[in-house]
This record gives sequence, structure tokens and C-alpha cells, in this order.
Amino acid sequence: MQDYKLPAGLRDNFGPQATQKESVRHYLTGLFQRHHYTLIETSLLEYRDVFGPYELQAESLYRILEADGQDLVLRPDLTLPIARFLVTTNVSLPTSFAYVGEQFRRNRQLTGLYNQSTQAGIELVGFQSRRAELECLTVISELNRDLFNGRLLVELGQARLADLVLADLPASERQKEAIANRSFIAVMADQDEMFELMNSIAPEHLELQVQDPITAMGKVQNAGSVFLGRYASEPLGDYLAGPNHVLPTGGTARFASPLGVYDFVKRTQFLQYTEAALAGVVQEVADLARAEGLEAHARAVEARFKEED
Repeated sequence: MQDYKLPAGLRDNFGPQATQKESVRHYLTGLFQRHHYTLIETSLLEYRDVFGPYELQAESLYRILEADGQDLVLRPDLTLPIARFLVTTNVSLPTSFAYVGEQFRRNRQLTGLYNQSTQAGIELVGFQSRRAELECLTVISELNRDLFNGRLLVELGQARLADLVLADLPASERQKEAIANRSFIAVMADQDEMFELMNSIAPEHLELQVQDPITAMGKVQNAGSVFLGRYASEPLGDYLAGPNHVLPTGGTARFASPLGVYDFVKRTQFLQYTEAALAGVVQEVADLARAEGLEAHARAVEARFKEED
């Protein structure tokens, strides 16, 4: 056996390499299951025609010729095998799949690329486009945090996303114009920077669409009503759930609060000073009273310390 080496572009994983690869695979599988994706494992061997849409060059495929003349290949990708699975089974839609598996594709020698690699991904079939995009961003965000310590930068592929959302809304042109003129998208370096901007704006409504909204809510200082997590949206608070919908607007959440029980409670305040305490501030009170043109107020406080004739 010592005369047999692996073909070029392939390798064995042993010891730490094998352990690390298995650890990443285990993490990805757990991540997909936490997000309720159905795991799928397709066959390593597929008919060559399954990958026809890829227009792959024949020399890039590992090909096997069946006894009956059928052309088989080691799968060079895992996406099209899932498409093949969907059209040949009766899986009800919409549905979401997740996979982690090996793919085989010949690369030119001396490129530094291996011909066997692991591919992981998710496929959302039958969902609206925006729902699918948000799902993908959610998974990528969690993966970025756990495996890459936030080093990945995710950019939206559609530069005119906001314009497309506005165009799709069944709103009047006046309403769309109002939204367009008072809205913006800010890309921040991290959560701390994001909350700094948010607290300076002091929004009437705030949706915390983050992985751990309960922890993140501790960074909120100025906001009227805060909606925590994916399933708590602003319309829910407007029409059904939540304490009320009378909130501080126009940035007044910096100093004002939502309508609450205390707004309906009659309160009376009481004040008492000792002679010594008043003596320490009598001049300040008199000066402020005269600055407002209220001489009687100034004399009222000064009179407490004039000796009677």
C-alpha cells in the first residue's frame, strides 16, 4: 500500500484537523436545528445531467460510467441535488432545508485549492423573497458571532433596498414621500455604536431585531416603546398588545415617558425648610425673583429675617 498516494488535490484529515472539522460540522448542524431547518443529506453520486445548468467543464468533474452507459458524477455542488430531490418527491411547500456535506470538483493544479471540500448551506423554498433574505441574514449573523468573533462584514446585495420596499407598499405618494424624507439606513461598526446612535435619536418605537434582545435591552436609554425579538413588531403594540400607544414623539423620549398609571394619579407636593436652611439660600431666591420682575416674591423671603420695629 505504501506505493499508493492520494490523487492530487485530495487529502486525509487526521488528529486536530479531523477534530476541528467535526466540531464545525457539529456546530453548523446544531445552528440549523435551532432555527428549525429540516436537515437533508443527498447522495454523493448523481446523474451528470443534474448539473447541466452549471455548464461545468467535463474535466472538472469526477465521472463514473455505469454498466448501462449512464454518466454519473461525484456531486460538485449540493444545491442542485436538493432541487432534484424537490421535483422527484412530494415535499409540501413552503419548506426550508439545511445541509452539510462533501463536494468534489477538480481544480487546476498549483492553485492551492483542494478538490474535495465541505459545503454547508440553507435553502428556503416557497417563501417570499424578503422572508428568505431575513432568515439568511439571521443565520449568518449568528454564525459570524460564534465562529468568526464578528470579523465577517455582511453587505446587502441590493443597494436600493429601501426604494424597493417603498415601491411595494400600497401607500399614497404623499405617505411614501413622508417615509422617504424621514428615513435612513445606518451601517454601524458594532452594537455599542448602534445603541449610541439610537439613544441620541430617542425613537418613539424601537424594534430590537437581534439574537439576544433581552440582554441588548439593557443598552436602551432613550426610547418610547421597545419591541423585543423577531415576533414583537411595532404594529402589534399599535393595535393589540402592550401597555398603550401614547408615546413620546419627536425625540422627546430623551426626557419623557410613555403614558402610564402615574399620569392619572393626583399628587400634591409638600416642602418644609428650617430657618437655618432658608438663611443659606435667601439671597439666591431673592435674586432670582427680582430677575423675573417679581419684587413681592423677593421681599417675601427676605422678610423672614428682618427684625420687627
